[in-house]
Amino acid sequence: MPRRGPVPAPLWASMSKTSREQLYRDTAEAIPAGRVGEADDIAHAYLFCLTEPFATGSILTVDGGTALA
Repeated sequence: MPRRGPVPAPLWASMSKTSREQLYRDTAEAIPAGRVGEADDIAHAYLFCLTEPFATGSILTVDGGTALA
């Protein structure tokens, strides 16, 4: 099962740089998008939900295709 959710962020600062980079590589290889998410990916989804009045009650999955893998 692929890892879910790593996005380069201060949350991962407690890991060594080498371990962090390996986590990102392993995750990228395991999901259809072929890369880990970026803060901008999440921000765009968040802004979509805030600004699209016809998307009421929607659940938006932003996971690089992890749910499909």
